Amino acid sequence: MVCTAKAGAIFVDANAAPGGDGLTWGTAYKYLQDAFYKPPTSGDEIWVAEGTYKPDQDEGSNVTAGDRYATFELKDGVSFYGGFPIGGGTWEERDPNQYETTLSGDLNGDDGPDFVNNGENSYCVVHYNQTGDGATLAGFTVTRGNANGSGAREAGGGGVNNESGGKLVLINCTLEFNSASGGGGGVFIYKGTGLSQIFNCIFRKNKTEPGAIGGGGLLLYRAGSPILNNCMFLENISGDGGGL
Repeated sequence: MVCTAKAGAIFVDANAAPGGDGLTWGTAYKYLQDAFYKPPTSGDEIWVAEGTYKPDQDEGSNVTAGDRYATFELKDGVSFYGGFPIGGGTWEERDPNQYETTLSGDLNGDDGPDFVNNGENSYCVVHYNQTGDGATLAGFTVTRGNANGSGAREAGGGGVNNESGGKLVLINCTLEFNSASGGGGGVFIYKGTGLSQIFNCIFRKNKTEPGAIGGGGLLLYRAGSPILNNCMFLENISGDGGGL
């Protein structure tokens, strides 16, 4: 299935053949990291088909398999949209509920129930550290990050870490089974101007470790006044603020 998209769109499909250039669904990148290293420029959109994508996988040799520091590094002015069918589709055919698009930190693919076997998982599945036009992540499940290291990125926000506190927009995302030793098992927003926006997102079964500053699902640390609308917090665990 082929469609016409706006100029600057880059296409990713986990079921695509290797060697794609990302310019059409027919030549889509197989690994999401290759779209990040194209590199995208402000105004680009990344359209991502149903499947599971891990930050330590690519064809361009920009990341190393098994590297816990590997992360999906969001870029200012670039929007990332999951929920397209395998093989590609039009914007009207996009349905994140039907075509689940997962960003997973389970690098070995061996996680058990809850948080079993997560010792090798990514410190941070998705990272944002810019302060310009902002970035958008829409229609993804972000799961199995394990921020059990030290430092702003490695100890907070196993799922999503907004280290700059810049304008990060999350829409129709599910954050689940992420953990952190410092705070914000699912999402950590650090300082900043309070421009972040979170709409229609589900925070489910994320946790922080004992001694964390809180926020099993979401931690806003001196983050101004970000906007949250129509979000659900379910079964998150923390010593202080299980959900938020």
